[in-house]
Amino acid sequence: MKKTLYVFGAGGGAVETLEDSVNVVRFNNLVFIEDNPKVNAITIDGSISEVISLDMFTQMLPYSNAYEFSAIVTPVDVSYKKKIYALFPYILYIDMLSKASHILTEDVGLCFNARAFTFVGSTVKIGNFVKLNYHSVVAHNTVIGDYTFISHNVGIGANVNIGSGCYIYENATILPGITIGDNTVIGAGSLVTKDIPANVVAYGLPCKVVRDND
Repeated sequence: MKKTLYVFGAGGGAVETLEDSVNVVRFNNLVFIEDNPKVNAITIDGSISEVISLDMFTQMLPYSNAYEFSAIVTPVDVSYKKKIYALFPYILYIDMLSKASHILTEDVGLCFNARAFTFVGSTVKIGNFVKLNYHSVVAHNTVIGDYTFISHNVGIGANVNIGSGCYIYENATILPGITIGDNTVIGAGSLVTKDIPANVVAYGLPCKVVRDND
């Protein structure tokens, strides 16, 4: 029997993710959750979906079987994803994979979001709450840590290790064998030719550490 899917986030990215996902067909009702919603409904694919506050959703949980809830967290922000998972670790978080993505690996954590025209090799390992945006490629034997966001047109070579809580912005290229530490930001258009440590902001051609990521 189809059930409700609760969507944390109600922006354009959330709507596009759901309209193009192969997994939405499992649900006959969508409810969007915002911290402080400015509207009470969203139209998606011709149907009207309710928008509720985070407080309202939290109040619902004690009166229902928590394991009946399925959810996805659509915002990019790492701290927001961590907050939601800390509040609701027991909900069934599902993957949202575009119909036009090619995800060959089965080693994928909770709430993986892959947009259209992405490619992930069969031996890639992907952590929890990872988002991979349009036209990005992840080659074989690469590991991506929890909560990491990879923007569009990013090329990641083989045997790369990307830590948890990272942001890899658009048009970056990471050469094979590179390690990027936790909580690190790689700027748009960067060419990463050597390892980048944790907790820094780095960018450029070639990519260099610019400052700490406080």
